[in-house]
Amino acid sequence: MILKHLINEIKNNLENKNYLSALALTLTLPDICGKISYPNLKGSGRRYKRWYNEYIYKYDKPKVGLDDLESLTINGEIVYELRNLLLHEGSLDATEDVQKELGLKNSQSLKFVLSNSITSYSKAWSDGDKTKDPDIYIRISVVDFCKKICAVAENLYYENYPDKDIYNDIVLFDFE
Repeated sequence: MILKHLINEIKNNLENKNYLSALALTLTLPDICGKISYPNLKGSGRRYKRWYNEYIYKYDKPKVGLDDLESLTINGEIVYELRNLLLHEGSLDATEDVQKELGLKNSQSLKFVLSNSITSYSKAWSDGDKTKDPDIYIRISVVDFCKKICAVAENLYYENYPDKDIYNDIVLFDFE
């Protein structure tokens, strides 16, 4: 089963500190899981975002009513944009779509930052000058992000679809 192989590849990449490879493969898992979970929903982007929001974001999102805490997590729209930027453009330069999603002004700088710290969404003011629009940083803790999505994808698949062969037309050769 290809999902098991992908998850093993992601784990191997993390162990070998191949973080971009791990992240790129991880960003394909919501595509696969979205197709499995919502086979009749048209549009891979819609399936991707829905799956991420239903299985990841709603558990990451703070349950308390503090306004700023919700901004510490990232939703399916933002993760889908990260996927598109990294896989299709080889870039982490966020586009107008993410700026619109976050309600940002065009003058604000928006950057994805890959790190080993906590995944978060934060604002920073240049030189501490709060009269200017802040720079926006979306930090992705690559190891935690990859492990979380792998665990959820693996559990969801094996609990709900243990007999489903999702890619029966792909032949996997023994590369070892």
